Amino acid sequence: MNFDLIHIGMMKTATTYMQKIWLRDPNYCLSNKGSNEYLHHLRREVRKGKMNSLIKTDISTDRPKQDNQIMILSNEGGFSTAFLNEIRRQQRVWKFIDYTSSQLRYKTRTNQLLITVREPISWIRSIYIQSIKQGWSGSAQDFVEEQGLFLFYSLQLKMILRYYKRYFEKILVLPFELLKENEDKFWHTITDTFQFPAIETRIENKLNQSLDLEKAFLLSYLNQMPPDENEKLLNFVPYDNVMEKYESLKIHSLYRKLVEHATNSDIAKLYNLLELETPKASFLNSVYKTTS
Repeated sequence: MNFDLIHIGMMKTATTYMQKIWLRDPNYCLSNKGSNEYLHHLRREVRKGKMNSLIKTDISTDRPKQDNQIMILSNEGGFSTAFLNEIRRQQRVWKFIDYTSSQLRYKTRTNQLLITVREPISWIRSIYIQSIKQGWSGSAQDFVEEQGLFLFYSLQLKMILRYYKRYFEKILVLPFELLKENEDKFWHTITDTFQFPAIETRIENKLNQSLDLEKAFLLSYLNQMPPDENEKLLNFVPYDNVMEKYESLKIHSLYRKLVEHATNSDIAKLYNLLELETPKASFLNSVYKTTS
């Protein structure tokens, strides 16, 4: 399938919001969910160390393409990094980027690329919260110390560009902060650069709400809670509701749904139920030192 533009991330740069815009705007056709299996196979091959063959998995669009629509490939899982929370595999991030850049050029038949970036400190805070949402447990400082390789490789924009420039001729790097400060300018920069139709679609609540201190600490605790202690949550109505609604999800995903949708009253009850003390603000603080 031929695409007009690939958006490779970074993660946590309002990619979900951008995808919602592309999905709703009548001039655009998005592949997001339709690329999940392809991204899964890319990561699988890198995990196995088998990067000599082409990925044959098809990429589909999330909705049927209409005549003259611009084709966009964008995945919040990210084509610019990999292996969050997979500590043993994080030394392979560069191999993933190297392999993915060549595979995407062959698969999509486009030479146009969009990279959204973010101020490093706020990005680290955001990706830390994302790691908890994906099952990690520990403080922000624990995260930067144990997943430092992931952070280091993911923030090497010059190296990411070097890999992708081998296959893509027109690359736009755009800061996430511009979307927050001036959304019209953000979209106009994209459409002007790639000569695409103007994007007039807007959504009021553009950014996902992050977890606050109490929710982050609670979810981190639940992620490491021994299975036999799970009984403490039984008969807690919000948890029972999540279990019933999302019965097919794995336990960490159930905990995420529980915490994300919990009211302040629910959070207080959970702290009492689990006999947790109010977390210190330092739980979300970290000092990140780049590797020389």
